[in-house]
Amino acid sequence: QREGRGPGPPPFRLLVPGQQVGCLIGKGGSIIKAMREESGAHIKVLNSEQLPGCALEGDELLEIGASPPHACAAAVQAVSTRLRAYVPRPAAAVPLA
Repeated sequence: QREGRGPGPPPFRLLVPGQQVGCLIGKGGSIIKAMREESGAHIKVLNSEQLPGCALEGDELLEIGASPPHACAAAVQAVSTRLRAYVPRPAAAVPLA
């Protein structure tokens, strides 16, 4: 048993581009709250001190865990579905003069 955690899988962590994190949080946290309630999983955006060295500027670290395996799986599916639905458009190319 891991310190501070009950039995179950370790948390799942996912780097999310800054342009997409809003589609997971929603106004006032409404979307992330709904995903928590529907899946039964703990979902949170970790603070910037926990970002790995490979993170790009603006990236956010999302953690799903401390839940029964089926709840974690449901949350991972909900997050990945939202991220696929809200792919940011590339910036328009600026012609060079």
